[in-house]
Amino acid sequence: RGLGRALLVLSLARLRDRGMTEVVLDVDTENPTGALRLYESVGFQPMRRSAVWRKPLAEK
Repeated sequence: RGLGRALLVLSLARLRDRGMTEVVLDVDTENPTGALRLYESVGFQPMRRSAVWRKPLAEK
């Protein structure tokens, strides 16, 4: 446990060291793995929330 967070923190530090000023990512807000909580715990903030729409078509 904690490996994902450690890798994320290390990656963010490396990006900062290389001059990056911002990181943007997409995450499924209904992801049961806790990804949203992980990103929020290291300081990510939501920019927007969006919906994906679907309409199944009847088979021919």
